[in-house]
Amino acid sequence: MRHCEAKTFWQNRRKEGNVDIVFKEVLSKLQLLCQKIKDGSATDQDHMRGLMLVNLSDLEDFETCQRDESFVSQLLEDQDAAPIKTEELLPIATSADIEEPLTNLEPESRDKSLPTVTSVVYEDHRCGQMCLSDVNRHFSRKQNPLKFPIICHFQRRHAKSSLISRHLDVIYKAPCGKSLRDYDDVCSYLFKTKCRFLFLDHFSFDTYLQLDRNLVKNKIIVQEADISGDAESVPVPFCNEIDNTRPAPFTYRKSPWPRGYSINNFTDLFQGSCDCTDGCLDVSKCACLQLTAKELDKDAKGTKRGNIPGYKHKRLPKSVPTGIYECNVSCKCDRKMCQNRVVQHGLQVRLQVFKTKGKGWGVRCLDDLDRGTFVCIYAGK
Repeated sequence: MRHCEAKTFWQNRRKEGNVDIVFKEVLSKLQLLCQKIKDGSATDQDHMRGLMLVNLSDLEDFETCQRDESFVSQLLEDQDAAPIKTEELLPIATSADIEEPLTNLEPESRDKSLPTVTSVVYEDHRCGQMCLSDVNRHFSRKQNPLKFPIICHFQRRHAKSSLISRHLDVIYKAPCGKSLRDYDDVCSYLFKTKCRFLFLDHFSFDTYLQLDRNLVKNKIIVQEADISGDAESVPVPFCNEIDNTRPAPFTYRKSPWPRGYSINNFTDLFQGSCDCTDGCLDVSKCACLQLTAKELDKDAKGTKRGNIPGYKHKRLPKSVPTGIYECNVSCKCDRKMCQNRVVQHGLQVRLQVFKTKGKGWGVRCLDDLDRGTFVCIYAGK
């Protein structure tokens, strides 16, 4: 940031009466970083930021903490500067709100399997298949599905839309530099680019969701990589941190159909079908969405219903007691892009069978989940 631009920035903040707010936000970030380092929850990125702050402050002793003027300048996003590695900054948002002003408090914590993240400069263009032409779509699916966009060079950032905003929002930066601020933006982008390897349930705009949760790990005594025997697209491991026992012998079945049960004609099982081309987003056009709404209306007995029932962004925000009519084998909609197909895709998240103290075997998810995320169909005897 050039000196004249820095001066202009602070003159504008002074006119707005926001100087105190800016420094208050900076201090709140520093306090949060301090707390993370103290309680051991800091990521590698947090440790790097903390060390950089110490170096930039040119501390001779750690009881004196003086802020360096150049450090404050580095905290401010510079649209005209050359691309900077985002992991070197702990920025705050500017008051501008054009296509690409939101600051990147993250991209999220790095691990060695994820690509190196650098700033992407947005250039006005019409998004299409070329936007994802350099992305390697043949990556391992045996990891946190919410990391898939990061592997494909999307950036997940925490940002504020303005200086006076009190909460952080999540935005995604596509490889072409396009900002995706909500699920509708993501859905539109995936359709425009005709993406066949990333889907809406791989994105999360929950600010509290972490892609890498730092959990305390105990010594594992007995473990197995996949008790499903490759039946699932995602391995289902088990581990025992208590003793050396294993689960009792069992047969893992992916299909919910009872053994020996056969169906000659699947189409006879369904009441209707659709021919949507928009991903089954419009209840006025999708016959399957209409079935879900119709059955709930019958059950409501004239009571006023609020939002349209069913899935929203591949999640179920509210229970539907009459059930959901997903699109089926008779439907002509795109199976991968359809937003009304969730359960039929099966297990997508990483589960682990584990031994508990005094309560037998349990099942847990290894990653953070959005509220309303489908986990799996469970049946046993």
